[in-house]
Amino acid sequence: MEWFTGKVLELRDQIEPALEELALHLVTIHQSVAAPEKSKLPRYQRYYRPAELETPPWSSRPDVWEKVFRIVSAPEPESSSTFIHRDYHVGNTLWSRGRLTGVIDWTTGAWGPPAIDVARMRQNLAYRWGIAAAEMFLLRYEALSHRALEDRIYWELVDCADSLTDVSEPMSQSREHALERFDQFVAGLVDQFS
Repeated sequence: MEWFTGKVLELRDQIEPALEELALHLVTIHQSVAAPEKSKLPRYQRYYRPAELETPPWSSRPDVWEKVFRIVSAPEPESSSTFIHRDYHVGNTLWSRGRLTGVIDWTTGAWGPPAIDVARMRQNLAYRWGIAAAEMFLLRYEALSHRALEDRIYWELVDCADSLTDVSEPMSQSREHALERFDQFVAGLVDQFS
């Protein structure tokens, strides 16, 4: 953070321009390293083992989570790989005067499926600002990258399962609403999975 000016963005009024910048920077990240053998980056890894997953106690949809665990326990699909941040979300970006000035926290940077970065941003947006923000980000990313993401919903479910290690019991009414949005987001992904 010492190398960049700016602070963490509070998405309130200017959500659409912020989502545009977040998508543009992620496209740039995904295009920045040519080949894994030249980059010496580690390979993508999950934060959990499928056998460790448990239905979150705060969820009102335990049946949805059981489906998620079945889906993410299956063998991973063959997906293209690129340079990924691995923890790309609003909290890992710095902003000044409405412009994104830097992406921080590169400790999990790796070579892996680009959909996992999109997944991390989308589930964080859904949790904090609602599903509409997550959908808007996806549309901007796909338009700017000129491609639809391979196996996107699978990787989003993998990332949602990854996030269970970060999410605990609700401690306030606003946290409860955020967890409900997250639960709803996951249920929508399961409905779309084929």
